[in-house]
Amino acid sequence: MRTRPIPRQRFVGFFLGLLCSTQASIADENRCDPPWVFVEPLPLPKQVLKPASDPTRWSSTQRQWLEIARAFCPPAYEAEAPVPRAPRIGCEASPTSATCEQTGDTAPVPPEAAAATPKPAKELGLTLDTVAFGSFSRAGADEAIVEAVKFGCWDRFYLVSRADGHWSLVQPVRFAELVGRSRFGYDCRVARMATKRDLFVCMRALMGGTSTEESIIVSDFRSDPPAELVLTSFGHTDAPTAEVCEHQPDGRVISLGSLHTFELVDIDHDGLRDIRASLEYAVIDQRQLARYVSAPDYSLSCACAPILEHNPYQQLKPGCRCPKFRFPATHQATLVFLARGDTFTPTPATELALKAANALPERD
Repeated sequence: MRTRPIPRQRFVGFFLGLLCSTQASIADENRCDPPWVFVEPLPLPKQVLKPASDPTRWSSTQRQWLEIARAFCPPAYEAEAPVPRAPRIGCEASPTSATCEQTGDTAPVPPEAAAATPKPAKELGLTLDTVAFGSFSRAGADEAIVEAVKFGCWDRFYLVSRADGHWSLVQPVRFAELVGRSRFGYDCRVARMATKRDLFVCMRALMGGTSTEESIIVSDFRSDPPAELVLTSFGHTDAPTAEVCEHQPDGRVISLGSLHTFELVDIDHDGLRDIRASLEYAVIDQRQLARYVSAPDYSLSCACAPILEHNPYQQLKPGCRCPKFRFPATHQATLVFLARGDTFTPTPATELALKAANALPERD
C-alpha cells in the first residue's frame, strides 16, 4: 500500500501549529500564576443623612435610652443619622474620648451633668448599642446591661441600676469586655433562673482572618468582674480551601461548621427557658488532608484559594481554571442546655454531639 507524502506546506503548517499551541500553553500557564487578579470593589451607595427630630417626639424606648445614657455622661445624640436608622445615643466626642484610656469613661457622673438636657452632637465618643433589662446582681434588682461602644477602642457590657427614677453605674464598675465582634454582631438574651435572678446569655464570635470561633457564653453579673461560663466553643472557617492549604497534615483536625438559630425556650416544661442552638459541622481528618496534598491539582487549588472563597476583591483570570477540593458532607445537630439552679447543664445528647463535632470519623 502506497502512502502519499505529506505536502511540505501542510507539514510546516502542522509544525507551526504545534509550536504555537505549546507557546500558548506556556503563556496560559504564566497567565494563570497566580490565577486571579485584583478588582476594585463596587462603591458603596451614598448615605442620605436626615437631621434628628426633637427628642420629646421620640418613642418611649429612645427616650429611655437617653435616660440610661446619663449613667455615663451628659446625654447626647447624633445630629444627623442615615435614613432610615434612628439617631444613635451616647456621649459627645471630646479630646479625652479620642483616646482609648478608661480614665473618666466610668467615673460617677455629677448630678448637675446627669440632669443636663440631651443635645445633638456632630460626633459621639461613646455609643449605646443595646440595652437588656433584668435583675442581674440579685433577685428583685431594677437593673440593665448596657452595651457601650467606644469606636476603635473597646466594646463592653456594663451593669447599671435604677433608683428613684435615675440610672447610674453599679459601683464598683462591672463590665464584660468582648474581644471580638462578628459581622452579624452579638446575639444576647436574658434568662430568668429558678433563683429569680437573671443571667446574660450570648452567642459571640471571634473573627481572625478567615477563621471564626463561635461560643455560647453565660455572664453572671453577681460577681466583680462578671463570671463567664463557656457552654460551648466551636471553631470554623469561611475559607476551607485556604485552611487546608495553610496547615496541611500537621497532626491536627480541621473542623468546619457554624452555630445557628440560638434561642431561649422552655424545653422541659418547668417554667424556665433553656438554651437551644443548631449546629452544622464537618471534620477534615488526617487521611483526607494527606489525600488533598497528594492530589495533582493541590498547588493550583491553593493558588485559587482567594477566589474559591468568594473574595470580593479578586476574580479569576480569563482562560484560567480553579479545581476545588471535595470536602466531607456536613452533619446537623441540636444543642440543648437545661436551666438548673443558677446555671445551664448540657443534655447527654448534646455532649455526644459536641464530641462528634470535634472528632468525627472519616466517611468516604
